[in-house]
Amino acid sequence: MPINNFFLKLKEKLNSDFRKNLVLMIGGSFLAQLIPVLFSFLLTRIYTPEDFGIFSNFSAVLSFLLVFMLLKYDMAIILPKKDSVAANLLVLCLIIGAFFFALTFLIVGLFDKLIYQLFKFDHHNNFLLFVPLGAFLFSLFNLLNEWFVRRKYFQTLVKNKIVNNSSIVAMSTLLPQINILTLGLVKGQILGQIVSVITGSYIILKKDWALFKTIDRRVMKKLLLKYINFAKFNIPGQLINTLSVQVVIFYLTSQFGFKVVGLYALTDRFLGVPLQFIGNAVKDVFKQKASEDYRDKGECRDIYKKTTLLLIACSLPPFIILFIFAPELFSFFFGAEWKDSGIYAQILCVMYMLNFIGMPTGWLFVIAEKQKLDFLWQMLFLIFTLLALGISYFFFKNNVIYTLILLSAGRSITYLIQLGMTYRLATGKVN
Repeated sequence: MPINNFFLKLKEKLNSDFRKNLVLMIGGSFLAQLIPVLFSFLLTRIYTPEDFGIFSNFSAVLSFLLVFMLLKYDMAIILPKKDSVAANLLVLCLIIGAFFFALTFLIVGLFDKLIYQLFKFDHHNNFLLFVPLGAFLFSLFNLLNEWFVRRKYFQTLVKNKIVNNSSIVAMSTLLPQINILTLGLVKGQILGQIVSVITGSYIILKKDWALFKTIDRRVMKKLLLKYINFAKFNIPGQLINTLSVQVVIFYLTSQFGFKVVGLYALTDRFLGVPLQFIGNAVKDVFKQKASEDYRDKGECRDIYKKTTLLLIACSLPPFIILFIFAPELFSFFFGAEWKDSGIYAQILCVMYMLNFIGMPTGWLFVIAEKQKLDFLWQMLFLIFTLLALGISYFFFKNNVIYTLILLSAGRSITYLIQLGMTYRLATGKVN
């Protein structure tokens, strides 16, 4: 009875529009992510752990480019009062993205061998050549999603996420059938995102073409200066966050090889990626409502509490199951050679749960325009990650299990700190 009362009270408190959009985004994102999860059972039988390890290193390098690709101006799409101004900001992002795509493609073409040697990317099959295009397409996909959120096209946003994930897994599955197994996961990712970017662009041009008739270089120049703090403060913070996340991939590659990285990658693919999609779905709805409340009242405590309680209630049951049965589940669904991924999931599940709970409300650093606080937290996240890997290197160098235990403990502490910081921001008490 107490549990039933909890959910009834939570349902009554949630604003109707917020609840409708939240249910749509969570349900749609769950469906979108269910597709690659289901296909993972097939992909793990087509590709080896080493293939997944190469793809993880491709994704790791790509994530560093994503930090700079749009200079974080896409984060400001939701802020202008007029849609016509936001349209100018979107075009500005496209210009910035095209510039960095050309620049990074040139750099990779000139220095790829040096990068391979520096990071010990053995048996690489020239995957770096695909990184600039992959980063540009991923940036465009995120940019389109920001526009959908601003315009409250939540159904369109959900559909495009489904198209994106369906196209990626379809291409990754079909490529080996036409004898393209080398870098099949990498090429499948790129081909799939081409489909979703084309689909999303068509929808925007069809619905909002009139807004893009007002594009003005003078307006874009003003926006470049007005939102420059997003580049100044969010890029260093995001770079630190990316380093904190991807240094684990590079460390595991250098110490244990592509196979261990592939096993770790499946854990992240099964846990981290679905949670990220669902968390981003909640974030898309949360930031729209929270930004309104913050503009009108100077605080958004109510929606913060509702969102956090909902995420806690949704995350506890599956994580308890994973903590107990993960090795058996991974072995059954993916094959015996992937059982160690389930052991990794057991170790990391608390870390993933706390990240999931705090991810949507982490947008408060942007809403409250407290990028400096976000930067400080990112620094703390990096310190705890490097500290965990450093202890592992000196005391447990050949033991991946102890490495992951230390990593999970350190990051869990920083996620709890983030929740405390964002709650303070939600109350409006931080000046």
